[in-house]
Amino acid sequence: MKEMNMEINRIIEKLKHGNKRFFEGKNKLVDLSKERRKFLKEGQKPSIIIVGCADSRVTLAHIFNMGIGEIFEVKLAGNVVDDFALASIEYAVENLDVKLILVLGHEGCGAVMAAYDKLIDNLKYNGHIEILASKIMKKIKNAKNCEEAVYINIKNTINEIKESYILKKLIEKKQLQIISAKYHLNGLVEFLD
Repeated sequence: MKEMNMEINRIIEKLKHGNKRFFEGKNKLVDLSKERRKFLKEGQKPSIIIVGCADSRVTLAHIFNMGIGEIFEVKLAGNVVDDFALASIEYAVENLDVKLILVLGHEGCGAVMAAYDKLIDNLKYNGHIEILASKIMKKIKNAKNCEEAVYINIKNTINEIKESYILKKLIEKKQLQIISAKYHLNGLVEFLD
């Protein structure tokens, strides 16, 4: 237990230091070499699962100054989770022995804005955007503004992840931890836990 807590703290510190370098424009070179790719052919061993938004401004490896094979990324608009996202998370936890999940929302999230606009103005969207906006809208009804809705949406995503029987069991046994953060478009990540 103590070893796991130390490992999780080490990963969180690595994320924070990597983001600080990114924010300051002082990224260190990460290993993208042919040798690294060859090494990863043997398998992956990411240290963290990050559930984030598909937004092109939120490139996970860049904002944490990490390289290939270090982050198991699960990205959907609005950092929502569905059955396929949960299956991806469960896979990484069970097969890759990942012990830490970060749910990362972000400033100016288009999916959350669409849901908030739907809530306030009763807007309708075409196609699957309506499904996404409706899913988020149901959970952010008490938000006073769009940015508060982003924080609420992050918490709701965590709660949905915890509904997975596999993940819930591991969390209860303290073998898995979930943390949250918000990415600001200036490059800074605000850790919420």
